[in-house]
Amino acid sequence: MIVDGRTRGALGCAVVVVAVVLIGWLLWSVDSGRGLARWDQGLADWGSAHATERSTDFWRAVTQLGSAYVLVPVMSIVAVVDWRRCRDVRTIVFLAVVGIGGTLVNNLTKLLVDRDRPPVVHLVDAAGSSFPSGHSTAAASCWLAIALVARRWSGRHGWIMIVAAIVVGCTVALSRTILGVHWLTDVVAGLIVGWSWCLLWAIVLGITPKGLEARTDAHSIAWP
Repeated sequence: MIVDGRTRGALGCAVVVVAVVLIGWLLWSVDSGRGLARWDQGLADWGSAHATERSTDFWRAVTQLGSAYVLVPVMSIVAVVDWRRCRDVRTIVFLAVVGIGGTLVNNLTKLLVDRDRPPVVHLVDAAGSSFPSGHSTAAASCWLAIALVARRWSGRHGWIMIVAAIVVGCTVALSRTILGVHWLTDVVAGLIVGWSWCLLWAIVLGITPKGLEARTDAHSIAWP
């Protein structure tokens, strides 16, 4: 299957448009108190009201899967391993752009929206504004990027990695609400930003569902 630059451009634009529409809907939901925002306060209250020492320790451990302390080393290891196996510079570019660029996009959105965090007990330290969740964005984008790269090493079982990456992103997002530092709409927005950013660059750089087997030239990408 041949995917030319025009097709990739159209796919990339579609990802951006869908993401913008969904984020816009979430912001409308927050402003109007409708949609997902109806569960914002209830979930925030539930997390702090039902916290125990054991559950708090568990969710604090889970939330680290969306932190730079975990993601930077893991992504660096994946980049090195893939380079040794495949010598494809796109892997390094892809992981770097997803990791660094996703953080920049998230922080810029935080500055523009400037939403307060939930007025409940915060069970973990958090700084800055609330929308969208930075940990959710990082977990969604980085673990999916890792799965797309690592899938080329595992053959037919690679889809398990992609599913696992999605589950990890959702679990990190849940941890942020239970720990009281984000609203439900914050973490949903973070997931949307993260997955969209990763998919956008997967399209731009020719990261196929099978990994990085695509052959890139000046005019097209060949998908086997």
